[in-house]
Amino acid sequence: MNEKKTKILIDTDLGDDVDDALTLLLAAASEELEIVGITTVLRDTVLRAKNVKKLLALVGKSVPVYAGRENPLTDEKRARDILLPMSGTELFQADNEEDFCGGESALDYIARTISQEPETVIVAIGPLTNIAAVILKYPELKEKIPKIVLMGGDYFNGRHEWNILSDPIAAKTVFESGIPVYAVGTDVTRQVRLNNARQKEFLCLSGEKARSPWRNELKKMIETWIEKRGADITLHDPLALYALIKPEVLHFKKQRIFVALEEGVLKGLTINLSATGYFKNSKVGSEIYVADYVSAEEMMADFMSRLSTIS
Repeated sequence: MNEKKTKILIDTDLGDDVDDALTLLLAAASEELEIVGITTVLRDTVLRAKNVKKLLALVGKSVPVYAGRENPLTDEKRARDILLPMSGTELFQADNEEDFCGGESALDYIARTISQEPETVIVAIGPLTNIAAVILKYPELKEKIPKIVLMGGDYFNGRHEWNILSDPIAAKTVFESGIPVYAVGTDVTRQVRLNNARQKEFLCLSGEKARSPWRNELKKMIETWIEKRGADITLHDPLALYALIKPEVLHFKKQRIFVALEEGVLKGLTINLSATGYFKNSKVGSEIYVADYVSAEEMMADFMSRLSTIS
């Protein structure tokens, strides 16, 4: 008998790093999961949604994709360009593109999905703007969300992290919502990287798979990423998904986390009050589950194996 699949709704900023695309591919390749829908967040969310639609089409998947909020909760305007746009996306359309109005219909879509499928886990791999906006607009839904799994923050090394820094108020809202939050931060994601050798192994499989359309598209994204950022591929976002598909490769522990909102160099930091000891028993911040260990080689081997199954 097949085990019951975990239903997930993915919120992504696909197009600023390769790892969002890898996460969608990983989700599509994982029999443990059922993707019920996808929303996009930050800057040109309509273009991001088109990219999502194209990537899913390349692997034979079709789910609702809604363009979400372009700006953070403060409504501060941002430049709209994204780093890794795909070509040929004019053939695709976000499900709410015709009546797009700042992402509100994406929030309604998330709320409707959670109401109809109350066991759906939210997987947030971008800034938390959409998720926080849903919580603020539909507070009654908090009891219907079993957990939020997210990539964001840095909990033991005192570093800023992009997703939290992009909308600290949204992060604070989500962390303090009372919904169980499982956060995978850069403390652990920096341990799972595809160096040049692994990238070649991943992209240059022999036979028909080497010529698959999705792999060609991914190759272009990786080449652009390396050209513009000069960095290895770090599996930030895919690692968050492992909390659901192979949880034994991660270890989480409950910590009291404070998200700094003050303007200046501290803004956006996820300060671990449990680690400092002085405030661990206070009511400052909120208790969430944070990843403090990853079995890196086991995760990467499993990741490579799963994506090799996509035709």
